[in-house]
Amino acid sequence: MRKLVVYTLLSVDGVAESPDRFIFDFDEEMYTNLSRVIETQDAVLLGRGTYEEWASDWPDSNHEPFASFINGV
Repeated sequence: MRKLVVYTLLSVDGVAESPDRFIFDFDEEMYTNLSRVIETQDAVLLGRGTYEEWASDWPDSNHEPFASFINGV
């Protein structure tokens, strides 16, 4: 059986939608945590809406380390 990992950006007051409206700058600690979380994953499960929103953005993205990861899986 495989392990399922949920990685969600959530504000202290519980906001989980539109992270670009609430998270203005990823700092080094956030990048380090993101790298740690994704380095053990080999698959991603996306909902239809998320996939459709991301599909045109990530192939040419330079947002590392996530761009290389998401394009590889």
